Amino acid sequence: MIASRIRLNKGTETGVMATMHAFVRQQHGDMDPLETVIYGPSTSNQIERWWRELHERLEKFFKFPLKELQDQGQYDTNSETDRTFLFDRLLLAYVMIPIMQREVNTFVDVVWNCHRIREQRDTFLPDGVPNHI
Repeated sequence: MIASRIRLNKGTETGVMATMHAFVRQQHGDMDPLETVIYGPSTSNQIERWWRELHERLEKFFKFPLKELQDQGQYDTNSETDRTFLFDRLLLAYVMIPIMQREVNTFVDVVWNCHRIREQRDTFLPDGVPNHI
């Protein structure tokens, strides 16, 4: 059994899935393979929501100060041979990476690991989040 149509967003990872589905439907021979894939936004996709939330909470938080350093001429991304550039880059990595990792870990623990997951039928492992949590 195979779905007659699938709905995907236009993310980078969905092209292969669309191609495979269209190929299988073409082999089945009952409909035009170009009509078997419908594209649209993934408004209720939890993974997509997670990436959007991560971007809004963390990426913007860290990108703006680093961009400000660059705009003020305190960090030159074009000077790859300059020893100062290499030192600045290593110093930023030394300072920023542990801070970023801590923030990502906090996001995962506080936001992502506490979100509700809908219950699924016929699973062997527990799923969903009980109402009392």
